[in-house]
Amino acid sequence: MIGLLLMACTAPEPEVAVCDNPDDTRVGLMTTITVARFDGEIADGFDLDDKVGDSSNCGMGDWTSPEGVEGIDNAFARLMPALESTEAAALESILQEAINNGLVLLTYELSSYDDPVDDACVDVGIGAAEGIPVIGGDGAILSGQTYDRTDQESWVADADIVDGRVEANGFDLAIPIQILDADIVLDIAQGAIRIDLDEDGGAEGLVGGAVPIDVILNVLYEENVDDSVAEAVDSLLHLAADMDVDGDGECRDISLALEFDATSAFYFED
Repeated sequence: MIGLLLMACTAPEPEVAVCDNPDDTRVGLMTTITVARFDGEIADGFDLDDKVGDSSNCGMGDWTSPEGVEGIDNAFARLMPALESTEAAALESILQEAINNGLVLLTYELSSYDDPVDDACVDVGIGAAEGIPVIGGDGAILSGQTYDRTDQESWVADADIVDGRVEANGFDLAIPIQILDADIVLDIAQGAIRIDLDEDGGAEGLVGGAVPIDVILNVLYEENVDDSVAEAVDSLLHLAADMDVDGDGECRDISLALEFDATSAFYFED
Protein backbone atom coordinates (compact mmCIF):
# COMPACT_ATOMS: atom_id res chain seq x y z
CA MET A 1 0.00 0.00 0.00
CA ILE A 2 2.84 2.40 0.89
CA GLY A 3 4.49 1.64 -2.46
CA LEU A 4 1.29 2.51 -4.34
CA LEU A 5 0.98 5.79 -2.45
CA LEU A 6 4.56 6.71 -3.29
CA MET A 7 3.96 5.94 -6.96
CA ALA A 8 0.88 8.16 -6.93
CA CYS A 9 2.81 11.00 -5.33
CA THR A 10 5.61 10.82 -7.86
CA ALA A 11 3.49 10.34 -10.99
CA PRO A 12 4.64 12.60 -13.86
CA GLU A 13 2.67 15.71 -14.76
CA PRO A 14 0.31 15.20 -17.72
CA GLU A 15 1.58 16.52 -21.03
CA VAL A 16 0.19 19.86 -22.15
CA ALA A 17 -2.02 19.51 -25.22
CA VAL A 18 -0.93 21.21 -28.42
CA CYS A 19 -4.07 23.36 -28.35
CA ASP A 20 -2.91 24.88 -25.06
CA ASN A 21 -0.27 26.85 -26.97
CA PRO A 22 -2.07 30.07 -28.04
CA ASP A 23 0.90 31.85 -29.58
CA ASP A 24 0.96 30.35 -33.08
CA THR A 25 -1.82 31.54 -35.37
CA ARG A 26 -2.63 31.53 -39.08
CA VAL A 27 -5.23 33.88 -40.56
CA GLY A 28 -6.75 33.71 -44.03
CA LEU A 29 -8.94 36.29 -45.74
CA MET A 30 -11.58 34.93 -48.12
CA THR A 31 -10.85 36.82 -51.34
CA THR A 32 -13.44 35.12 -53.57
CA ILE A 33 -16.72 33.56 -52.49
CA THR A 34 -19.09 31.69 -54.81
CA VAL A 35 -22.05 29.38 -54.35
CA ALA A 36 -21.30 25.66 -54.66
CA ARG A 37 -23.22 24.27 -57.64
CA PHE A 38 -24.57 20.78 -58.33
CA ASP A 39 -23.96 18.29 -61.14
CA GLY A 40 -26.54 15.55 -61.33
CA GLU A 41 -26.83 14.20 -57.78
CA ILE A 42 -23.45 15.60 -56.78
CA ALA A 43 -23.00 18.83 -54.82
CA ASP A 44 -20.38 19.95 -52.37
CA GLY A 45 -21.34 20.98 -48.87
CA PHE A 46 -21.75 19.57 -45.39
CA ASP A 47 -24.03 17.17 -43.57
CA LEU A 48 -25.40 19.84 -41.24
CA ASP A 49 -28.03 17.73 -39.49
CA ASP A 50 -26.09 14.44 -39.20
CA LYS A 51 -28.85 12.64 -41.07
CA VAL A 52 -29.23 11.09 -44.51
CA GLY A 53 -32.44 10.98 -46.50
CA ASP A 54 -35.51 12.96 -47.47
CA SER A 55 -37.01 12.85 -43.97
CA SER A 56 -33.99 14.50 -42.38
CA ASN A 57 -34.44 18.01 -43.67
CA CYS A 58 -38.02 19.19 -44.11
CA GLY A 59 -38.67 16.68 -46.88
CA MET A 60 -35.88 17.90 -49.16
CA GLY A 61 -33.45 15.34 -50.55
CA ASP A 62 -29.75 15.32 -49.74
CA TRP A 63 -26.79 15.42 -52.10
CA THR A 64 -23.67 13.30 -52.34
CA SER A 65 -20.39 15.20 -52.25
CA PRO A 66 -17.74 14.90 -55.00
CA GLU A 67 -15.74 12.81 -52.50
CA GLY A 68 -18.62 10.36 -52.01
CA VAL A 69 -19.99 11.64 -48.69
CA GLU A 70 -23.77 11.18 -48.43
CA GLY A 71 -26.25 13.39 -46.61
CA ILE A 72 -24.95 16.72 -47.95
CA ASP A 73 -27.24 19.65 -47.12
CA ASN A 74 -27.01 22.36 -49.79
CA ALA A 75 -30.54 23.26 -50.83
CA PHE A 76 -29.45 26.64 -52.19
CA ALA A 77 -27.66 24.83 -55.02
CA ARG A 78 -31.07 23.80 -56.35
CA LEU A 79 -31.97 27.46 -56.82
CA MET A 80 -28.92 28.41 -58.86
CA PRO A 81 -30.24 27.41 -62.33
CA ALA A 82 -33.36 29.53 -61.76
CA LEU A 83 -31.37 32.42 -60.30
CA GLU A 84 -28.87 32.41 -63.15
CA SER A 85 -31.69 33.01 -65.61
CA THR A 86 -32.70 36.21 -63.82
CA GLU A 87 -31.20 39.50 -62.72
CA ALA A 88 -30.19 37.75 -59.49
CA ALA A 89 -27.34 36.12 -61.42
CA ALA A 90 -25.36 39.31 -60.72
CA LEU A 91 -25.33 38.70 -56.96
CA GLU A 92 -21.99 36.87 -57.00
CA SER A 93 -20.31 39.69 -58.89
CA ILE A 94 -21.90 42.19 -56.50
CA LEU A 95 -20.54 40.15 -53.60
CA GLN A 96 -17.07 40.15 -55.17
CA GLU A 97 -17.19 43.93 -55.51
CA ALA A 98 -18.20 44.18 -51.84
CA ILE A 99 -15.22 42.01 -50.87
CA ASN A 100 -12.77 44.10 -52.88
CA ASN A 101 -14.20 47.28 -51.34
CA GLY A 102 -13.81 45.95 -47.80
CA LEU A 103 -17.55 45.67 -47.11
CA VAL A 104 -17.53 41.87 -46.77
CA LEU A 105 -14.30 40.58 -45.24
CA LEU A 106 -14.68 37.06 -43.90
CA THR A 107 -11.76 35.27 -42.32
CA TYR A 108 -10.76 31.95 -40.90
CA GLU A 109 -8.21 31.68 -38.11
CA LEU A 110 -6.20 28.74 -36.81
CA SER A 111 -4.99 29.13 -33.25
CA SER A 112 -2.46 26.86 -31.55
CA TYR A 113 -1.23 26.22 -35.06
CA ASP A 114 2.07 24.41 -35.63
CA ASP A 115 2.07 22.46 -38.88
CA PRO A 116 0.18 23.11 -42.16
CA VAL A 117 0.20 19.42 -43.11
CA ASP A 118 -0.47 17.42 -39.94
CA ASP A 119 -1.39 18.99 -36.61
CA ALA A 120 -3.14 17.03 -33.90
CA CYS A 121 -4.89 19.96 -32.23
CA VAL A 122 -5.87 23.37 -33.58
CA ASP A 123 -8.66 25.76 -32.67
CA VAL A 124 -10.60 27.06 -35.67
CA GLY A 125 -12.37 30.40 -35.87
CA ILE A 126 -14.60 32.09 -38.43
CA GLY A 127 -15.01 35.84 -38.22
CA ALA A 128 -15.33 39.19 -39.91
CA ALA A 129 -12.56 41.73 -40.39
CA GLU A 130 -12.55 45.46 -41.08
CA GLY A 131 -10.29 47.41 -43.40
CA ILE A 132 -9.78 48.46 -46.99
CA PRO A 133 -7.82 45.78 -48.86
CA VAL A 134 -5.17 46.70 -51.42
CA ILE A 135 -5.90 45.25 -54.85
CA GLY A 136 -3.10 44.04 -57.12
CA GLY A 137 -2.71 44.62 -60.85
CA ASP A 138 -4.55 41.38 -61.56
CA GLY A 139 -7.62 42.60 -59.68
CA ALA A 140 -7.07 40.26 -56.73
CA ILE A 141 -6.58 41.21 -53.09
CA LEU A 142 -2.90 41.16 -52.19
CA SER A 143 -1.71 38.72 -49.56
CA GLY A 144 -0.09 39.60 -46.24
CA GLN A 145 -2.27 42.60 -45.38
CA THR A 146 -3.32 43.49 -41.84
CA TYR A 147 -6.92 44.12 -40.80
CA ASP A 148 -8.87 45.11 -37.71
CA ARG A 149 -10.47 42.31 -35.74
CA THR A 150 -14.18 42.61 -34.98
CA ASP A 151 -16.13 40.98 -32.18
CA GLN A 152 -18.06 38.91 -34.72
CA GLU A 153 -16.36 35.54 -34.50
CA SER A 154 -17.10 31.98 -33.52
CA TRP A 155 -14.68 29.24 -32.49
CA VAL A 156 -14.54 25.46 -32.49
CA ALA A 157 -11.82 23.85 -30.36
CA ASP A 158 -9.71 20.74 -30.83
CA ALA A 159 -9.86 20.23 -34.58
CA ASP A 160 -6.97 18.65 -36.44
CA ILE A 161 -5.11 19.09 -39.71
CA VAL A 162 -4.72 15.92 -41.77
CA ASP A 163 -2.82 16.00 -45.07
CA GLY A 164 -3.19 19.77 -45.21
CA ARG A 165 -6.95 19.81 -44.59
CA VAL A 166 -8.76 21.03 -41.50
CA GLU A 167 -12.49 20.64 -40.93
CA ALA A 168 -14.63 21.98 -38.11
CA ASN A 169 -18.34 22.28 -37.45
CA GLY A 170 -20.61 23.75 -34.81
CA PHE A 171 -20.25 27.46 -35.60
CA ASP A 172 -23.03 29.94 -34.84
CA LEU A 173 -22.27 33.37 -36.20
CA ALA A 174 -23.95 36.70 -36.85
CA ILE A 175 -21.89 38.79 -39.27
CA PRO A 176 -22.96 42.35 -40.15
CA ILE A 177 -22.26 43.09 -43.81
CA GLN A 178 -23.10 45.82 -46.30
CA ILE A 179 -24.28 44.78 -49.73
CA LEU A 180 -26.53 46.58 -52.23
CA ASP A 181 -26.62 49.58 -49.86
CA ALA A 182 -28.27 47.41 -47.23
CA ASP A 183 -27.00 46.65 -43.74
CA ILE A 184 -27.54 42.91 -43.38
CA VAL A 185 -26.82 40.62 -40.46
CA LEU A 186 -25.80 37.27 -41.93
CA ASP A 187 -26.93 34.67 -39.39
CA ILE A 188 -25.27 31.29 -39.86
CA ALA A 189 -26.39 28.38 -37.68
CA GLN A 190 -24.89 24.89 -37.54
CA GLY A 191 -21.97 26.30 -39.51
CA ALA A 192 -19.08 24.27 -40.86
CA ILE A 193 -15.81 24.97 -42.64
CA ARG A 194 -13.28 22.96 -44.63
CA ILE A 195 -9.89 24.49 -45.37
CA ASP A 196 -7.26 23.06 -47.72
CA LEU A 197 -4.07 24.89 -46.74
CA ASP A 198 -1.28 25.76 -49.15
CA GLU A 199 2.38 26.42 -48.54
CA ASP A 200 2.11 30.15 -49.28
CA GLY A 201 -0.24 30.88 -46.39
CA GLY A 202 -3.38 30.87 -48.50
CA ALA A 203 -6.06 28.25 -48.93
CA GLU A 204 -9.15 27.14 -50.74
CA GLY A 205 -12.14 25.66 -49.07
CA LEU A 206 -15.80 25.56 -48.28
CA VAL A 207 -17.95 27.23 -45.65
CA GLY A 208 -21.58 26.36 -45.10
CA GLY A 209 -24.47 26.41 -42.73
CA ALA A 210 -28.14 27.19 -42.37
CA VAL A 211 -29.23 30.75 -43.17
CA PRO A 212 -32.69 32.22 -42.49
CA ILE A 213 -34.44 32.84 -45.79
CA ASP A 214 -35.47 36.27 -44.50
CA VAL A 215 -31.81 37.33 -44.55
CA ILE A 216 -31.54 36.54 -48.26
CA LEU A 217 -34.84 38.24 -48.98
CA ASN A 218 -33.65 41.40 -47.23
CA VAL A 219 -30.94 41.63 -49.90
CA LEU A 220 -33.19 40.77 -52.84
CA TYR A 221 -35.86 43.33 -51.96
CA GLU A 222 -33.38 46.19 -52.14
CA GLU A 223 -33.93 48.74 -54.90
CA ASN A 224 -31.11 47.32 -57.03
CA VAL A 225 -33.05 44.10 -57.67
CA ASP A 226 -36.16 44.08 -59.85
CA ASP A 227 -39.34 43.47 -57.84
CA SER A 228 -40.50 40.66 -60.11
CA VAL A 229 -37.17 38.88 -59.65
CA ALA A 230 -37.32 39.31 -55.88
CA GLU A 231 -40.85 37.93 -55.75
CA ALA A 232 -39.91 34.92 -57.87
CA VAL A 233 -36.91 34.15 -55.67
CA ASP A 234 -39.10 34.64 -52.59
CA SER A 235 -41.36 31.81 -53.77
CA LEU A 236 -38.40 29.58 -54.62
CA LEU A 237 -36.78 30.12 -51.23
CA HIS A 238 -39.90 29.14 -49.34
CA LEU A 239 -40.19 26.00 -51.44
CA ALA A 240 -36.52 25.09 -51.02
CA ALA A 241 -36.14 25.83 -47.30
CA ASP A 242 -34.79 22.61 -45.82
CA MET A 243 -33.64 23.44 -42.29
CA ASP A 244 -35.57 23.85 -39.05
CA VAL A 245 -32.88 25.40 -36.88
CA ASP A 246 -35.05 26.28 -33.88
CA GLY A 247 -36.85 22.92 -33.95
CA ASP A 248 -40.38 24.33 -33.97
CA GLY A 249 -41.44 22.31 -37.01
CA GLU A 250 -41.30 25.25 -39.43
CA CYS A 251 -38.66 25.26 -42.18
CA ARG A 252 -37.50 28.88 -42.27
CA ASP A 253 -33.83 28.29 -43.05
CA ILE A 254 -31.98 27.10 -46.10
CA SER A 255 -28.72 25.19 -46.23
CA LEU A 256 -25.98 26.48 -48.46
CA ALA A 257 -22.31 25.99 -49.15
CA LEU A 258 -19.91 28.66 -50.37
CA GLU A 259 -16.62 27.91 -52.06
CA PHE A 260 -13.79 30.30 -51.31
CA ASP A 261 -10.22 31.13 -52.12
CA ALA A 262 -8.20 32.77 -49.38
CA THR A 263 -4.94 34.61 -49.01
CA SER A 264 -2.74 35.05 -45.97
CA ALA A 265 -3.67 37.92 -43.66
CA PHE A 266 -2.96 39.33 -40.22
CA TYR A 267 -4.83 41.12 -37.46
CA PHE A 268 -3.64 44.26 -35.75
CA GLU A 269 -2.70 43.59 -32.15
CA ASP A 270 -5.28 44.75 -29.64
